[in-house]
Amino acid sequence: MVTVDPPRDGKWRLPLVLGSASVLLALGVIVVLLMAYFIVTRLTGSSDPVKVQVWDVIDGDTIIVVLKGRRERVQIVGIDCPETGEPGADEATVCARQLLKGKEVTLHFATEWTDRSRDGSGRLRARVVMEDGHTFGAKMRKLGHTARR
Repeated sequence: MVTVDPPRDGKWRLPLVLGSASVLLALGVIVVLLMAYFIVTRLTGSSDPVKVQVWDVIDGDTIIVVLKGRRERVQIVGIDCPETGEPGADEATVCARQLLKGKEVTLHFATEWTDRSRDGSGRLRARVVMEDGHTFGAKMRKLGHTARR
């Protein structure tokens, strides 16, 4: 049987197996790996997609969805529809309503949906994937209602 005598000053200490330089190096590697993870997830847009129902359509590239019990305005990324009053704006809005209003879509955020994923008007920014698996932006481009952004 092995017995361990208490330290003379009464304070138990863990033995330092690695030198302090090795500990600092290990901590540095961990920090770098964590930073790389967060950078990659932000750049690849790997936040989880969210299924929502489209509550309303504002214009060709802005919708309102219900997200976590709140109505949120969403700017659809990747497209640029004519603004209200510009030629083609009414047609783009009507088309968007026909394709999206009341339908379930999947939102793919470039970042976690926080204030960092909002535009200057406070809208969330997301890519919208329709029930058939096609992106809304690709459909609008195919129909001639938008330009690629």
